[in-house]
Amino acid sequence: MKGRLISSDPYRQQFLVERAVSFSHRQRDCSELISVLPRHALQQIDGFGGSFTEGAGVVFNSMSEKTKAQF
Repeated sequence: MKGRLISSDPYRQQFLVERAVSFSHRQRDCSELISVLPRHALQQIDGFGGSFTEGAGVVFNSMSEKTKAQF
């Protein structure tokens, strides 16, 4: 799947830099890490929870009817 990534790095004075990215399925043992440093705020993120909500919907819709009923 193709997408776009918009990022900022205040240390390098780079703001709202956009680049194309590709997404693919990974093996189960791979993961990503997000570090949250509450005392070191550089920017405000609005709507972050939507990605979790949408992700939950995708997972729920991929379940069998039996698993959905148990859930």
